[in-house]
Amino acid sequence: MAASDTEKKQGKLQTYYNTISQTVLRFQSPTTGLFPVYGEDDSKVGDVRVSIYCALGIWSLHLAYKRLHCADYGRTYLLGQTAVKTMRGVLSCWMFQIPQMKKFLAEQIPENSLHVKFDIVTGQALKDDGYPHLQLDCISLFLLSLVQMISSGLQIIYTSDEVEFVQNLIYCIERAYRIADYGMWERGSKYNTGTPELNASNVGMAKAALEAVNGFNLFGEHGASWTVVYIDIDAHIRNKAVFEQLLPRESSSKPTDAALLPVLSWPFFATHDAHLKEQTLLTIVQSLKGRYGFKRYLRDGYGTLLEDKNAQFYQESANLQMFEGLECEWPFLTFFQIIHCIFKGDLHQANELWADMELVLHMTSQGVVVPAYYYVSYNHSGKTRGQGQRVATTEGQDDKYFLWGQSLYVVTRLLIDSLVPVNELDPIKRHLSASERPRLSHRYINFEASSKDRLIQIAVIAESLRLHQVLATHGVPSQTPMQTEPIQIWSPNQLKAALKFMGVNYDLELCGRPERPVGLLGTSLFYRVCGQTVICYPLLFEVNDFYISQDLNSVINKVQSDIHMLSCMWKLEGRPTYLIMITEAMVQSANARDLIDLLSSLKAGATCTGVRVKLGRLQSLVSSGTKEHLDFLTHLSEQSNSKDELNFKSIKERETSSTSELRVNLSPERVCQVQPPAEDMSSYTDRRLIDVYQSTEDISIKSQSLRLLSQRHGTEYLVNGSTICSLLENIRMQASHSSTPDWSVVRLCSALTLKVTDSLAPSITTLLVSGKLVALGLFSGEEEVISKPINPSAIGDKLYRLCQPLEPRETVLQQELILLLGQLSTTRPKLFDGILKLRLGWIVHAMQMTLACDTPGLSVYSLSPSSVDKLLLQLLQYSKTSTPLRPVIWKRDLLGSLGSVPDNFYGRLWYLLERSSKGIQLYDYHLPQQPTLSHLTVEEMSFAVLVEDMLSVVRDPVHRHVVVEVLTVVAVILERNPEVSFENAIIVEKILAQAISLFKAHTKSTESDDKVRVAFYNTPSDVVDGTYSYIAKAVCLQLLDTGISGSDCSFM
Repeated sequence: MAASDTEKKQGKLQTYYNTISQTVLRFQSPTTGLFPVYGEDDSKVGDVRVSIYCALGIWSLHLAYKRLHCADYGRTYLLGQTAVKTMRGVLSCWMFQIPQMKKFLAEQIPENSLHVKFDIVTGQALKDDGYPHLQLDCISLFLLSLVQMISSGLQIIYTSDEVEFVQNLIYCIERAYRIADYGMWERGSKYNTGTPELNASNVGMAKAALEAVNGFNLFGEHGASWTVVYIDIDAHIRNKAVFEQLLPRESSSKPTDAALLPVLSWPFFATHDAHLKEQTLLTIVQSLKGRYGFKRYLRDGYGTLLEDKNAQFYQESANLQMFEGLECEWPFLTFFQIIHCIFKGDLHQANELWADMELVLHMTSQGVVVPAYYYVSYNHSGKTRGQGQRVATTEGQDDKYFLWGQSLYVVTRLLIDSLVPVNELDPIKRHLSASERPRLSHRYINFEASSKDRLIQIAVIAESLRLHQVLATHGVPSQTPMQTEPIQIWSPNQLKAALKFMGVNYDLELCGRPERPVGLLGTSLFYRVCGQTVICYPLLFEVNDFYISQDLNSVINKVQSDIHMLSCMWKLEGRPTYLIMITEAMVQSANARDLIDLLSSLKAGATCTGVRVKLGRLQSLVSSGTKEHLDFLTHLSEQSNSKDELNFKSIKERETSSTSELRVNLSPERVCQVQPPAEDMSSYTDRRLIDVYQSTEDISIKSQSLRLLSQRHGTEYLVNGSTICSLLENIRMQASHSSTPDWSVVRLCSALTLKVTDSLAPSITTLLVSGKLVALGLFSGEEEVISKPINPSAIGDKLYRLCQPLEPRETVLQQELILLLGQLSTTRPKLFDGILKLRLGWIVHAMQMTLACDTPGLSVYSLSPSSVDKLLLQLLQYSKTSTPLRPVIWKRDLLGSLGSVPDNFYGRLWYLLERSSKGIQLYDYHLPQQPTLSHLTVEEMSFAVLVEDMLSVVRDPVHRHVVVEVLTVVAVILERNPEVSFENAIIVEKILAQAISLFKAHTKSTESDDKVRVAFYNTPSDVVDGTYSYIAKAVCLQLLDTGISGSDCSFM
């Protein structure tokens, strides 16, 4: 390097060092190392997010000095240790919040969250005054920055206590995909009413942080095996799926948000899907970019002169429309855009953007000052709606600085001036796709961008030697648990018990990994545990799990689904290894032939979905399989108080009689029979109910008698020395393992013993992220709508409260529907077009209605889980196609039950509201024109939810769908007659009654009004003399009767 070039770089570094010293460093707390949001001499509050960004700015300057290799007067070391002090300050503040962390890991609610504001001198958490501390992006930012800085050579983590604490921090963000929080702007939803929501930015940050920290050694090059931290790979995949599903939106209330800029570019680089990234960035630029920077999100009132500065949150009735066009523009957000351009190699655009920024920044004696934001001055906040002069905030005056902006300014200038290359600012190479990143030797598992080898390894495990021999006669290779030695096979619960010790610290009272089930990906790894090789079979084969696993057809379908999912979702080095556990009960079940056929196809190397598989002995699959090392267990085993708890056992081979014979049941499954109604025993005394239970062999009658006893005394009540709960479990197993399973009894017993499947929460989250609401409850009964992610126990509690008193079987049937709907929304999303709210009780009604047409007397509760799956899929497909063999009223019933509406229905309702000054009236529900139009926008999900709330007052599915048809016809008429509008409210029931009256007059019917209504509902809509024509005439009559602007009205 030429001397002159070095001197130039030294001069630039001197300038940036002076800038950061005067505008950032001098505001660092000498005790905690934290920074305030605004650099002022009297700042008393340390902010976690701003502190970490300040540390990143300081660290970037440290990297620049480090690579220059010249006399720096100790600045390289000083800057590095200053960044370390900040990171350790945040760590220390959070370690004092361990009791709060334990609460949060148990229940992810705002009140339990780690604080992000602290006393800048003492590090004490500020008194809880309602501030929204639940901001997961702060934890994700800390973890990612921690990994980046340690990878650059800094030492931040000093002790094993701190390692274990960081492991627990990881647990806090693993379930970000289902945690509604307040986001980077600390406001929650865009309405700023104190309501948290699920944000794409937070989920993306968590996803990126988990990838960065997975298998990372927190002691860096000096670490040992026990200083490695781990992630739940299934949680990571769920975060990835939810994040990419949400994009390009930020949340249900925000079509886009500038918070996505650091997520898609530096420092997170959360997705490498080029199309999705560019689409999202383009949306942000087109919607939010201004002359002075980016707006945070549309209708953001922060910093405007119209916002009440004394109110932390807005009132529910606040009019956000008044902020439209007046949103503040933040210059520092443009730095993220410039950094993005540099990382992708577009220096020309980066320089163009910087040229624009130079006009926005202020030059002072302290160096360049970045204004926090530009706001529309008072004189221009009225009629011009943001077209007038914008004024900068007062940074640089009175010794006040916006530290977040100052730090990012330094990072940006260092990149533009080539003082820090992108590879050093991102030492773990997150800006590259996983396949392009260098493999780090200190990581046990590395991510790959996509699986180059789509081969799925499969081992078939027979529970007994006798079963192993029977499978061999059918050409299916298998092994018994004894034959897999020295490899141990663990149950999912055993692995969960082992993983519980991950992050345990008795001195800090850290309890380790929360009680979370191990998912599909987690059970497809080999584990090295205390010198032994272990693998775990999937939760699907856990005997005590939800009863779906006792339906052989469901098991077969789930195995195929699991294998397909592994082929799509596996992003780790090595191949996944999937265990199929075969029991003797399976081969004795009806349709065992299908199981043998599945295993034979796997042996041939393919599945019905076209995935390549390899069936083999477990010992031969280890070398090519993915392996994880649970070295923390070895470290814990040296502690005397842990030895007894670390005694893990593999599954045992079932012992069978050598003389007994086992044969595969090759007979087909019997068709479910219509059962006579059960006898009403509600008036029986306890003694008589017990006598009935003891005297009958009918398991249906037994279960009914136990149901009544449990309703009176609870499931711990003793009957002949046994609890009702244990008796119900015995009946459930007997009913499910019969040659003709009684699924109605299975469901009843499962409901009475309060069964809840672990996969409910991910399925609910999947549906919510895909833009659906889920309503729990019985048809024509009380419903509760889930609009944000919640945990499985909360879902179970709601189901049992809403359904158990009247129909216990529906509590578990609706759980089946949640699982299937979640799966279908991912694999076949087109089936859900036009459906916003999935009302589970109404869907059950549609299923029962269809069965009543096809097989009168057959109950949906009597169907096997696999038959329920088929019926639900069939109904969703029917809703998208014509059904000429079924009556029109049946199709309307189906569409109403599913909550299906035509394309652009909500957009048309918005247009309809614009043309009706008094709004829409449906029964007692009034949807007003104002403040609806001023508070919401047409593309917001909140408006569609409001329309669904209105439609929910209709209690009959057929009638609901006809109401949708009425509103559609009204909207079409107004679209085709732009000069026409309603002077009074649109009274839907009045239009419908008029249409039916016209229908009755035209058909000259003499039937009763109820029969005429049914005949009208059974008339096609879009044919000559169809329902649309009568509704259109009724609309025109109401326009003429109640007030109309315009002269003519035509439907065609």
